Amino acid sequence: MAAPSPDDEQTHLPTADRFYAESYYFNLFDTSAGLAVATRIGFEPNRGRVEGFVLVHLPDGRAGFVRVVEGLEATAHGRPNQPIAVGPLRFTLGSPFGRWQVAYEGPLFVPADPTSFADPMRVACVDVPRVSLGLDLTFDALHEPWDFHGRSRKRLVLPPARVWVDEPVRRLGGALRALRALPAMAGAAHYEQAVRVRGEVVVDGHSTEVAGTGQRDHSHGVRDMRVPSGWRWISFQLGEDFAVNATRVQVLALEVSSGYVFRGGSAVSVRGFTMSEDVGPDGRFPPRFELRLALDDETIVVEVEILRTLPIAVDTEGHGSVVDEALARFHHGGRSALGFVEAMRQRCA
Repeated sequence: MAAPSPDDEQTHLPTADRFYAESYYFNLFDTSAGLAVATRIGFEPNRGRVEGFVLVHLPDGRAGFVRVVEGLEATAHGRPNQPIAVGPLRFTLGSPFGRWQVAYEGPLFVPADPTSFADPMRVACVDVPRVSLGLDLTFDALHEPWDFHGRSRKRLVLPPARVWVDEPVRRLGGALRALRALPAMAGAAHYEQAVRVRGEVVVDGHSTEVAGTGQRDHSHGVRDMRVPSGWRWISFQLGEDFAVNATRVQVLALEVSSGYVFRGGSAVSVRGFTMSEDVGPDGRFPPRFELRLALDDETIVVEVEILRTLPIAVDTEGHGSVVDEALARFHHGGRSALGFVEAMRQRCA
């Protein structure tokens, strides 16, 4: 697969696979303001839908989330200059691999208990408190796009025998689905960039000027959330000169690690990473842990402090999974900054 070109910032014509998807994602961290935002627009043309979300960790300690879903004609996806938008959420390209703008104006649901977002029935049936949210943000790239294709490391990790003993029929069905989907999913395109973020976040009429950093990505290809057994994903920046993006995905007995560290004006591959204490089966993160990032010629050690977790339920044609998004503080080399630690788990794997 060729390296991404400026045309790749536009949407792409879908393949025939039902689970073809195209995704644009942006996050930001303003450590001095105590503010973090993540937002995504995902197109699923062969399933006839486009979905967006906005997730916000507010300076007062509250966490909020909103999801927007609309219909999408398969033939409408991949046309030139297609808007990257759903409802009131819009991503606008300023210059390829250079500048993007993110805008949103609408509600943000802020429950007293953020874990309610892990239960779609509670979210649907309970009048969740809300605030009005406005985003007007500009994302400027700090480096060239990091192309993930061909830069992953794979190893075999046998799951515990009990997972096959507990529910062998359902486990076998999931394994067969994964084996069928793996070849197509392996061909997905994916690139990321660390970014400088400036702009404004308005909550119930109160404005906060944003001056921070973040991460953006763009991917397209087959994405079936029923296939991965789980993943770990980490994103943080210790200023504009030091950024980390690392991921580890497990499908059956195959574990795939990828990512990069940007520092000193260049980016290098992350061969893999370990956490001194992992996420529990209930999605709870340890309060503190040590993150070790293995590069080709050294290991970077980062102390991680989990601040709060917001779990998001994902439904894929009746199959449930949860993405646990934790706001964390990362400490390394005398510097500290906010970032995200993410864990995905299956509810009915």
